Amino acid sequence: MLTTVLILASEPRRRLLQAVAAESGTLMIHTAMGHYPSVTEMQRLVRVADPQVVLVDLADPQLALEFLHDVRGQWPRAALIGVDPPENVNLDATGLGGYVSLTPELHHLNEAVSRAVRRASGEGYENLWSFLPAKAGCGCSTVVVQTALELARMGKRVLVLECDLRSGVMSLMLKAAPAGSMQSALGAVRSQDSHRISQNVTTLHDVDFLLSSRTRMERLPDWSDFHGLLEAMAPSYDVVLADLPELVNEATAEVVLRSRAVHLVSTQELLSLELAPRRLGELADCGVSQDRVKLVLNRYLRQELSTREVEEFVGRPVVFHLPNDYAAVRRAVLAGTAVDRDSGLGKSFRQLATALVNGGDPVDESSGWGALFGKLRRAG
Repeated sequence: MLTTVLILASEPRRRLLQAVAAESGTLMIHTAMGHYPSVTEMQRLVRVADPQVVLVDLADPQLALEFLHDVRGQWPRAALIGVDPPENVNLDATGLGGYVSLTPELHHLNEAVSRAVRRASGEGYENLWSFLPAKAGCGCSTVVVQTALELARMGKRVLVLECDLRSGVMSLMLKAAPAGSMQSALGAVRSQDSHRISQNVTTLHDVDFLLSSRTRMERLPDWSDFHGLLEAMAPSYDVVLADLPELVNEATAEVVLRSRAVHLVSTQELLSLELAPRRLGELADCGVSQDRVKLVLNRYLRQELSTREVEEFVGRPVVFHLPNDYAAVRRAVLAGTAVDRDSGLGKSFRQLATALVNGGDPVDESSGWGALFGKLRRAG
C-alpha cells in the first residue's frame, strides 16, 4: 500500500475524501488534516512522514499552491494529486500528477493515483526486462532462468521475479527449496516491511530469485504492490528479469509498463503464433508502446516457418531465435542447473544475455535474416 497524506480545506471535506481513500485498498492514510498546515505543523509533519502520495484540496487555490511549494521541497518523490479543482484554476500551472473529485469513484481514484505515482517515480527502470509467453508452454520460464544464469556468469547482480503466482515452475526447474516466496514478498510490501521483502529471496547459482509458492494469496495483489516491490528491489541489481504469465492483468501491468523492454516469447507453432497478436494488443491496451515489445522465437526449427514468415504473420520483427534442443533442456532440468554452455542452445542464451547487458536488441546474427541484419548494422 502507498503511504498517503490528505490535506483538505475543512473537516467535512476531509471526512468525505478519507472515507473513499480508506476503501481504495491502495492508499494507507498516514495523516489526514481538515485544514492547510501552518509552518510549524508542516515541520512536524515532515519529521514523522515520508509519503508516497499527497492529495491536496484545491478549494482555496492560493493556500493549496503555497502548501504544494513546500511539499515539492520536502517530499520530492511524492505523487501529488489535486482534489476538487475549481473551474478558474490553471491546472497546467499546478504541476500536479492528477486530479480527483471530492468524492471520486474508486476506479477514478486508483487511476489518478497510478498515473501520478508513475509520473513521480519516472517512466521505468533501465535494468528491468519483462518476458511473457504468447501461449502457455512456450518455454518462457526456461528462457528467463537460463538467461539469468548466463548474466550471473558475466558477473552481473541479477534478480528474477517469478510473476506467474499460480503456475510458476522455477523452483521445480531448479530443484530449489525456496527461502520465501513472491507471494510473501508482495505481502511484505503491503505491510511496508522492507526487511521481510529481502528475506524471501532465494539465491541459486549466484542469481537471486523471488519464487512463486503457487499458493493463493488471501488478497490478490494490485499494481501498487508490484510498484512497491520494484521500488524496494530493483535499485540493488544490475539486471532484473520478470517472468510473467501470458495474460497481463491490472497488477502485473505495472511491471511491463516500467520495463525497458518486453520480450514476447513464441514458438513456430501455429497456435502460439495465432495468439501472439492478441498479446501485442493486450500490451498496447496497458499502455506499452509497440517499439518496446520484442519478439523472441523459442525452440526454433529451420524446417518450420522462417523468421520472415513469422514476422509477416505476427506483424513484429523477430529479434532473436533460440534453437530447439529438448535434450539439453531436459538435462539442465534434471540437474537443476544451466544448459551446457558449449551447446548451440547454451551459446544462444549467452548471446541473448550479452545483448541485454549491452543495452541493444538481442539480434541473432548466426543465420538467416538475423545474420543479414547484423551485417547491415556493422556496415552502417
